Amino acid sequence: MEDIMIICYDYILNKQNLSSLTEKEQDLFFLLLYSFEEDGVIENAEYKLVKEYIFDPSYSNKRVEETIKSLVSKLEKMVFVKEDGEEVPFNILTNLTINSNDKSFGVELNKDFDYLIRELHNKRGLSKVNFDLRVFFKIKGKYTKSLYRLLMAFCSLGTRKFKESFLIERLGIDEKLPYSRKKKKVIDELEKMKDLFVDFGYKEVRKGAGARKYQLNWDINATKRFNNLKV
Repeated sequence: MEDIMIICYDYILNKQNLSSLTEKEQDLFFLLLYSFEEDGVIENAEYKLVKEYIFDPSYSNKRVEETIKSLVSKLEKMVFVKEDGEEVPFNILTNLTINSNDKSFGVELNKDFDYLIRELHNKRGLSKVNFDLRVFFKIKGKYTKSLYRLLMAFCSLGTRKFKESFLIERLGIDEKLPYSRKKKKVIDELEKMKDLFVDFGYKEVRKGAGARKYQLNWDINATKRFNNLKV
């Protein structure tokens, strides 16, 4: 595995609802975005390399294959919301080919979404997101991964306020749950950030169901050095 794997993508990707993706599907999705060459094509990617990065070695090739197919299928059913509010199918991964005999696969990046990971050198500040995939792969739980990605978008600030309703939506917490359970899930995920970010803390700055806000804080310098995972 590479010593460092910094992925960089347009912040608008963080605005999309990826909550239907499992923990491993999230890992695979960002690994693929990281791995695309300039031509936007991945050819003959071996299952064993995917397992090396994101799966336990005990995972069967069949399970890896099922995860690949599930990821592409779920993305095709999602809606991508552009900056102007237009909604389009999120078919970012196309032309999936599976070679079960050779235990490999190929996939292409839809050119319509090429800008999400290309030509980012002119973007500054909060318009793009960077983090180390090695850290991301170690994080357990799809809610925790989603919150980590969200916070890394603001790593240079060291502080951020979020509405509780926003966190519930962005983490993909079931809206049908009683409010008390949704609130507990948000708190549980915020608590987990203490194990990920140096000097992470949070507090309620506004109370009341539907109006509750949280103030989050963390060590800016540690986060900038991508050494914020405390393991």
